[in-house]
Amino acid sequence: NMDGDENEDGTDDGNDNEDDGDMAFCEDFEFGSKGSYSKGTVVCTMATWSMDDVLLYKDKNANDEVSMRLRSGGVAEMITDKRGGCDVLTFYAGNFNSDTGVTLTVSYSLDGSKTWTSVINSMTLAEWKQYEYAIKQPGNIRLKFEAGGTSGKRINVDDVKMTNYVEETDVDVVMQNNVVSNDVWHDLSGRKCDVSMLKPGIYVHGGKKVVVR
Repeated sequence: NMDGDENEDGTDDGNDNEDDGDMAFCEDFEFGSKGSYSKGTVVCTMATWSMDDVLLYKDKNANDEVSMRLRSGGVAEMITDKRGGCDVLTFYAGNFNSDTGVTLTVSYSLDGSKTWTSVINSMTLAEWKQYEYAIKQPGNIRLKFEAGGTSGKRINVDDVKMTNYVEETDVDVVMQNNVVSNDVWHDLSGRKCDVSMLKPGIYVHGGKKVVVR
């Protein structure tokens, strides 16, 4: 985030995109620059990150042009908060070129990096693909990505997305023929849906989970 306001305890209020709809956070790493593995602070598209043993580079594993490249032992940590919590976390990850034997640990913090909760722990990566995890935590949140495994080997991470937290009890039921065509709907991964093609299932609309039948 480039514009968040700092709190009295030194933590940042997070991104200022509270009116961007249900997809509140999409870090694509297209904004910001880091060409060396030395530790540094980088202002990216949606947050400010501390990166150590991490590059931002135009690698093959990138959904647009740039992705994070983490060397084994590398850490990329958000040092600004995302407001609105996180319902679902998605990201792309995979081995860099022909490297193998690298693991990925992902965790989140709800108290400004004081304590961390693991989402995945030392998962061995392979081909480039998307991962999805239910976080379901309100409040301010930060993420941390850590590479481990074989020394000197590398992985890529890109398109880190978090949907806003939605109370499980805050669910509406809508029949398919009652869906308003000009409304904005997302699936639980934060992808915008074609309203005319909605199938029965659970969606996010207007900050609430909606069951379409």
